[in-house]
Amino acid sequence: MTATADIRWERKDDEDWAAAFEFHLVMRHLPPREVTERALADVHEAVREAGGSVRELFGDPSEYADAIAGEAAGTSPARAGLDGVTAGERFAHTLLVGALVGGGLAALCWFEDGLWLGFSWASLTAVVTVATAVLLVCGAVALRTAGRIRAVWAALAGSVAVVAGGSFAMSVLPERHLFTLPAPLLVAACAALAAGAHRLSADRFDTWFAPPRPRGAEAWLRRLEGLLRGRHGMSRGEAYEHVAEARSHIGENPVALREFEDVEAYAAALAAGPRRAHRAERRKALGAVGFAVAVGLGSFDILRAADVSSFWFWSAAVALGFAVAEAVVSLRRAARGRRGRA
Repeated sequence: MTATADIRWERKDDEDWAAAFEFHLVMRHLPPREVTERALADVHEAVREAGGSVRELFGDPSEYADAIAGEAAGTSPARAGLDGVTAGERFAHTLLVGALVGGGLAALCWFEDGLWLGFSWASLTAVVTVATAVLLVCGAVALRTAGRIRAVWAALAGSVAVVAGGSFAMSVLPERHLFTLPAPLLVAACAALAAGAHRLSADRFDTWFAPPRPRGAEAWLRRLEGLLRGRHGMSRGEAYEHVAEARSHIGENPVALREFEDVEAYAAALAAGPRRAHRAERRKALGAVGFAVAVGLGSFDILRAADVSSFWFWSAAVALGFAVAEAVVSLRRAARGRRGRA
């Protein structure tokens, strides 16, 4: 992230804002480099002409980054979730993170076990189980942004079933050696998957998760509830109140369904307002807690062995510590936002 290298900001606060904007834009949206450079150049020129601070002119850097990314991708704000990311972008980003983590683990195995890694039926089943479960979780996260709540639970249930089935298979399959593979090959495979997730069009991914256009009032109302709860992070009760109100309007005046027009735009309008920021912080906190739980479950056996001389013990301990710290920080931030709103 070096797009700000050739720009000289008169105020330190403006420079910090630009760095935060660039970090958020690149890490969350992965736009082409020219998009970041053009956006920063436009901001710098506007600040120089207006004479005010960049925050006064453009507001929060993360929100402005989401807006720039949406404009660059031609994305309607109604299609984006609480963090300004569409379902296709969310799937691509989650898959990218999974591929990078997989590559990192393969590199650690290379460092710890040597160049050649041996596989048995049990270890091969473990790799397939983890890869399938991660793919299902990536799909569940994207389906949530798409507003397809039932499909989210189906994907998560499938992930649990895959892990349970894989664990049982590993307990009964023989440990007999089958073949060896060079560790760099696994690292390269994960790198190729990460590159593919980065380069493929998010619009193509969006079409995978978009449901059919709702036909009829009940289908429209079900879609509205799914969008409010999944894409916009409303609680079940809050979403139900909005759906009940819309159902009442439609019952009194059937033409109201045409007046509401596109269900995604209507859901986005209902979700707008000061509570949106709190919902975003709450969802981020829940995601951090879920990640910490996943890391804890994944590292349980390693930590239970308490072999402090083991490289994997300390790797698992550091990963779990980082995940727990991130969860605590996110929960405290969400709690502060709730108290501030109250």
